[in-house]
Amino acid sequence: MEKIRINLINSLDFYDKCLLGNANENSFRYELMRPMKKMWDFLNVPLKATQTNGYDVVMASEMLGIWTPRKSIQQVKDNLPELIESRIFDEYQEVISKGIDEFEQIGYSIPLKEIDINILLGDEDSQVLKLNKGYSGFGGIPGYILLMVVPNDFNKKRLKSALAHEFNHNVRFTFEPFNHGDVTVEEYLVLEGLAECFAEEMYGKELTGLGLQILIKKRWLTQSK
Repeated sequence: MEKIRINLINSLDFYDKCLLGNANENSFRYELMRPMKKMWDFLNVPLKATQTNGYDVVMASEMLGIWTPRKSIQQVKDNLPELIESRIFDEYQEVISKGIDEFEQIGYSIPLKEIDINILLGDEDSQVLKLNKGYSGFGGIPGYILLMVVPNDFNKKRLKSALAHEFNHNVRFTFEPFNHGDVTVEEYLVLEGLAECFAEEMYGKELTGLGLQILIKKRWLTQSK
């Protein structure tokens, strides 16, 4: 089987432009999020709303806890160096490759040609992230993974585990249909528990902690219908 390509969206280039004052909401839409347009299309999220202040990828990102140019640039100044320091931009490929190997060892060939990963700064004001020690992720659409982080001492050493957690969701949804608009708490208990066990198997119990984000994700999915 052809080797799965692991693609990292160049969020660092986007944040550098933000720091130079050369980025805005359209840069966010078309540079940072358009590479994952198929994922947003699946979730019925347009890159740009058809009406002023309408629902689009900027609003959806804010609901997920992602920093957008609508927020203070000071957050980027404060948090980008720490996110880089975590080394997740250097280690993401190792995480996914290791995860692929884990599944191949049990005889499952993942039916994906590529996986796009977007590592993003979180919004310090996000209630979603405040409830999750400053980090969260979304891996519910096979082939796409979001990781959003307001870096701190707790989560910086757990980002590889968090990425493994979201990768597990990616793989599970390649063989088990999942309706994002109609999810029970019981289903989330199973999904999140399995993903966290997978992350623990890869990186140890002491480095897990993304946790069972059941009600938080369910609320966002319900609001986005």
